[in-house]
Amino acid sequence: MAIDFPASPTNGQTYVFNGVTYTYDGTKWTAETGSVSLDKIEEGNTSAEVIDTGSDGRFVVTTEGSERARVDSAGRLLVGTGTSSAVARIVCQGSAGFATSGAQVWLQRGQAAASIGNGETLGRINYADNAGNTYAIIEGATDESGGTNDYPGRLVFSTTANGASSPTERMRITSAGQIRFENAATSGYLLNAVSGAGGTTWQFGPSSSAVGGNAFFVYNGSNSGVYIGNGDTSWSSSSDERFKTNLQPITDGLSKVYQLRSVTGEYTSDATATRRSFLIAQDVLAVLPEAVNAEDPEALGLRYTDVIPLLVAALKESKERIETLEAANADLAARITALEAN
Repeated sequence: MAIDFPASPTNGQTYVFNGVTYTYDGTKWTAETGSVSLDKIEEGNTSAEVIDTGSDGRFVVTTEGSERARVDSAGRLLVGTGTSSAVARIVCQGSAGFATSGAQVWLQRGQAAASIGNGETLGRINYADNAGNTYAIIEGATDESGGTNDYPGRLVFSTTANGASSPTERMRITSAGQIRFENAATSGYLLNAVSGAGGTTWQFGPSSSAVGGNAFFVYNGSNSGVYIGNGDTSWSSSSDERFKTNLQPITDGLSKVYQLRSVTGEYTSDATATRRSFLIAQDVLAVLPEAVNAEDPEALGLRYTDVIPLLVAALKESKERIETLEAANADLAARITALEAN
């Protein structure tokens, strides 16, 4: 509600507006008397009010009879609520009047999509101290130039290293759904989901070779468990005896291997009908249950590397049996030779 003071006032001149008398002191107008509260601006059931009870000074904005925002005595800006914890913050709380009950925060750039180029900031949250030194940033930006019904965006996460004075980008989520780590803007490492035969392949490795080449793959096809490998390079897991306990030899390796089916087949979800080689998890569960992931009874998983010790045990048993048979054959051959000599 604006006050239309007289133009070119003289020193000491007075002006009455809405029941309040104002006096001009040669520089500014000052309220002197009146029946209307000087700490509240009100129009109908909408108001902006300064309240101070002596210990709880606050500024409150009300629209249509309901409090919408306040700055409380601790300097906190509260939106949609009049209460907060002791931590300084901006609190946004949704209400039943919105399409959804959840609160929303919009950070909007003052341009239309067609005018915003690639890589331009749309909104940013800075985490800083009271001197404005930035420790971390979360930024929303364009990932390509946009246009009508075309709004490619990315999220960028940056942190300041120990001993540094400004943030460095550490991770970004691109408009294509890729997740890039470390030197994310140019190279670094890439986590990428690639759809293919049998399901989705999650690929992680240097961004220049994450789709093929020396990448690290985590594969989860339909009902096929999880396969971990790394393309053309070798990989290993800890097998140091010093980190293991309660070691027991695998016995009856041959008989257990005999119960396993070595088969070829296709995944039911593989539209290309690519033929693959398998062991069947149900078979392995009966003889080597520790190699089977049975958390989901409807989709048993198999840790193929855990089957290797069983195969080694079976191979050793086979070698022992062969050596026993060879010794028996040698003894039998010697006896036959002796009989023929007589």
